[in-house]
Amino acid sequence: GLGDVYKRQPDEERFYMRLYGNEPGDYTTALSVAADGYFNDDIEVSGTITDTAGAFCETFETNKKGYAEADYQGSAALWRTNGYVDSTDPAHGGKQCLRMNNKGAGFLYMLEDKANGMGILSFWAKPWDNDVLTVTFNVSVSADRGATWENAGSVTVSGEKGGEYKLYTLPINREGNLRLRIDQPQKARTMVDDITITDLSLIHISEPTRHA
Repeated sequence: GLGDVYKRQPDEERFYMRLYGNEPGDYTTALSVAADGYFNDDIEVSGTITDTAGAFCETFETNKKGYAEADYQGSAALWRTNGYVDSTDPAHGGKQCLRMNNKGAGFLYMLEDKANGMGILSFWAKPWDNDVLTVTFNVSVSADRGATWENAGSVTVSGEKGGEYKLYTLPINREGNLRLRIDQPQKARTMVDDITITDLSLIHISEPTRHA
């Protein structure tokens, strides 16, 4: 927010800024930078908020019976998963959700690219009442059509018996045509719904004017 102060540690190579706004458009602000007697207040930062009407959103509204590994045609992409998709479980939105596998490690990964990079990954999840109530989702991305995968972080999904869905987010912030993968090492029927991925929004920083 206006007037906020961020102290960067000596070993930090970079930092990220997130742009919030109620309406699509171009936005600009200014940064003041100080370090060891050096001061600069002429760094301009600009960003763009795009219309999200066509954003990537997987709602799992088509069926996949059984836990056998198979291709799954979702609403946003073609996936490969050993999860179960139907209306037996309560969904966050719509009528269906994906239920992870409790017979082995669960996974879900894209079989086709998402264009325009990946900004923020968001999804809704909750544990199955009679399974492990805390699991880890390891998230990775591929820039070579699934040949190799790069770690993008992890999310801890937790809850209680009879609990509600919770929203989880993870910044990915990578450019290019990418694929998403989610791995759950625990054997647990975690329910997942409404996976969204924003396009990567680049922040442009002007060349600073140095003061003597």
